[in-house]
Amino acid sequence: MKYEVQKMLIKLPEALSASNSSRRGKKGLSLHNTLCDIGQELNANLTEINSNIPAEYSDEIRQLQNKDGFNLQAYINSYISGDAVQNNGIDSDDFNVCQARFLEMQNYLKKSALETEEKLK
Repeated sequence: MKYEVQKMLIKLPEALSASNSSRRGKKGLSLHNTLCDIGQELNANLTEINSNIPAEYSDEIRQLQNKDGFNLQAYINSYISGDAVQNNGIDSDDFNVCQARFLEMQNYLKKSALETEEKLK
């Protein structure tokens, strides 16, 4: 599962890069299509995490995904639907919150993996 978050952390910056290219008027770039592809990948990773996390950790991971009024699933869905595109780019504040949330999830999953290992000893 922690690998899924790593994949998300690697994939997410591609959205900001595409947004910046779009704002600079790069020819041949479809920001909607690019974000849709990125969103589908992020969604698959998030689904994998949610379906495979042990029950005792699922509440916390879901809380992280909906922390401080920011709904991670809704944000990812906005990439897929194209709603994330505003003024020929994406909102950098929302992007930064999303990236921070992924990092929090990664840290939590590392901590829960260590706890699980300790229980098995």
